[in-house]
Amino acid sequence: MKKKVNYGILRDILAKCEGKIVRIGSSTGYYVCGKWSEDLEKDLATIEDRMKNQRRNSVAKMKDELAYARKNLPKLKKELGAFGDVANINTRFKTLEEKTSFAELMKRVNMYKAKIETYPSKIRDGERYLKNYTPFLDREVVDIYKSAIKPGEVSILVSGGESGPFWDCEEFNRWKTTGIISSESNHMGVKV
Repeated sequence: MKKKVNYGILRDILAKCEGKIVRIGSSTGYYVCGKWSEDLEKDLATIEDRMKNQRRNSVAKMKDELAYARKNLPKLKKELGAFGDVANINTRFKTLEEKTSFAELMKRVNMYKAKIETYPSKIRDGERYLKNYTPFLDREVVDIYKSAIKPGEVSILVSGGESGPFWDCEEFNRWKTTGIISSESNHMGVKV
């Protein structure tokens, strides 16, 4: 078992990395990759802002969808009641249209129920994440290692569960030059 090493805070580690090629990430993927400089620090801030905004937007969207589901579920249940006893769906509905209408209504009811059951905890988690957010530069470094593939590159992993939007330096550089990130690297839904 690997002994836990106290590397310190990312800001302090990066002060010693000026001009070195670094990859900075956490859970999976990287936030930035390249020669450490003020420009790369600005890129890190840009990625960080976009990730936090994505979380804010996600929480706001879930709140809206939860309110809509709570408001409309009783109406849908009332519509569902109009179908009467549906114990035997195959004999109850005479036409394909009736069966399809019922199935669509049930699908919406189940979707609203699922949102009502799961969204409150997801919203709480998202709000807690934003309230307790620690900027990347102030996070604890949990591991540092040299790249076996790209000599001279150093990977620095910080605490936190976010997934960086880039798998490697090539993807990061492509984003820097084109503003486009490949769909493979957009594994967390963060559009940068």
